[in-house]
Amino acid sequence: MVVLHVIARGRDGRRVFHNDEDFLHYLALVGRFNRELGVVLHRHCLIPNHAHLLVTAPSIDAARESDRRRRIAYARWHKHCYGPAQKERFWQRGFYGRRVDPQGYEAAAAYVENNAVGHEMVDDAVLWPWCSAPYYKLGMPMGLITPDAYGALRPDVRRMQKMVRGMRLLESETPRQPAV
Repeated sequence: MVVLHVIARGRDGRRVFHNDEDFLHYLALVGRFNRELGVVLHRHCLIPNHAHLLVTAPSIDAARESDRRRRIAYARWHKHCYGPAQKERFWQRGFYGRRVDPQGYEAAAAYVENNAVGHEMVDDAVLWPWCSAPYYKLGMPMGLITPDAYGALRPDVRRMQKMVRGMRLLESETPRQPAV
């Protein structure tokens, strides 16, 4: 078994995810091809031009093959939805899978989950819907995630309370629809 940090980038930083449906479709492909090849997803973060996955695989070859199938299937789907962008490759070349040792796992997990924060998409990773941070930090269910031993579920109660207060505030500002 090998733990890898896998990255798939759009060629030349091009956007590969345009809307929620794109993100959902990519995650469905992650689940499908990982299941077929025995690859287990622990952490992930998808942002508009690339994806980070932290996985455990039976071998580097299994992770590489899962990545290859996912890239091909998603590029075909994207072409079907949006038309051919260019005649060039859709993804940046090649498989990128960096081996993660036990001593570096927590740092790799934090890097993956905070990627949307680093790219200034959100101020807190739990607010990014295409990331595994809500699973680990708030205990929110996510079907694709297999918990890792390093990030045992330890919900951050203060963060959850802050988010709930924020949601209540938003609800109070939302005009109510008259009863029909």
